[in-house]
Amino acid sequence: MKTARKMPRERNLGRWIDNYKVERLVACGGMGRVYLAKHRNSGQRVALKMIAPDGVTLDNLRRFDEEWRILSQIRHPRVVRFLDEGTTDDAMPYFVMEYIDGEPIDRYCRNLSLFQRLALIRSVCETVSYVHQQNVIHRDLKPENILVTTNGDVKLVDFGIAKHLSARSERATDTPCATPEYATPKYASPEQLAGEVGTPASDVYSLGALLCELADGCRGSDIRQDVEAVAAKALSVQPQHRYASAQELANEIGSQNRRVSDDVLRLAAE
Repeated sequence: MKTARKMPRERNLGRWIDNYKVERLVACGGMGRVYLAKHRNSGQRVALKMIAPDGVTLDNLRRFDEEWRILSQIRHPRVVRFLDEGTTDDAMPYFVMEYIDGEPIDRYCRNLSLFQRLALIRSVCETVSYVHQQNVIHRDLKPENILVTTNGDVKLVDFGIAKHLSARSERATDTPCATPEYATPKYASPEQLAGEVGTPASDVYSLGALLCELADGCRGSDIRQDVEAVAAKALSVQPQHRYASAQELANEIGSQNRRVSDDVLRLAAE
């Protein structure tokens, strides 16, 4: 998502939307804008999301509605928490989430060791595994949508193109229509870029891309070839050749991290 610093001042700043006063623009993406707002009574800082003025289409309205419904059903400490939803006085839908004071995982990892990076990525994989267990695929896993707080806690955000899976199969219930348009090519699976809706294996591919990117920052120091092999398997072109689940990938990353830890202890003892 584009940062608020690049966005011009616009009409919602200072506006009251039901019980929320909009304070500043936080981010702007393909179809929505996220604002920092404050609750009228409690003073709680929240994130308020609305459809961008130039993004009001029937398809975006449907997707926006599905996003808050998905978030309202997922309760996990590492997934951004849904708080409220409603309609503005000019008939525009909005929803409210907890405000995450954090930074993208790639930026957070800049000064971390390989061991610390792998621990974070494993946490992300476990969170995605939980999301999959709720019959949801995220479809837009990338550093900007994985925030890390000052306490080091991972938070998965932006379910704008997430989808429920059908009861009959592991394919999403809608048509693929806008997936290629809103997905990020660097992290999107080949099947997504080909216009398919995707499956949990598509998220596994994105996690592999994330693992490859974050581990690469340690290249030339203590990175291991087997970590690269893990990423390569997750990045297989054919979905059936990837890890069977995000949890399986998490387990493999955990195994590799234990080996990194053992190497650190061995070198310290020498």
